[in-house]
Amino acid sequence: MFKNRNHYLNYQPKNGDKVRVRAKVSLYPGRGDYQLICDYMEDAGIGSLQQAYEALKLQLQRQGLFDQSHKRPYRSSQNVLGLLLPQPVPRSTTF
Repeated sequence: MFKNRNHYLNYQPKNGDKVRVRAKVSLYPGRGDYQLICDYMEDAGIGSLQQAYEALKLQLQRQGLFDQSHKRPYRSSQNVLGLLLPQPVPRSTTF
């Protein structure tokens, strides 16, 4: 991965990590070797959306928003059922 693309990388890979990359295949003209030019890299374990979700969940848990004191008791049965019906419209008999 070139330095200008490495600047946008949110993930710092370590030796032995499995990664998912987006790359282009090119031919190195001096030796005739194939090379991969990497544009994007992320951890192969879980996706970035899942990582963001887990980070937000941990942050809200540290703030205490998942404590039992914030939860309301659930009512098992409702006593009132309401229906909203339109008023009948008189039909016109003249044509």
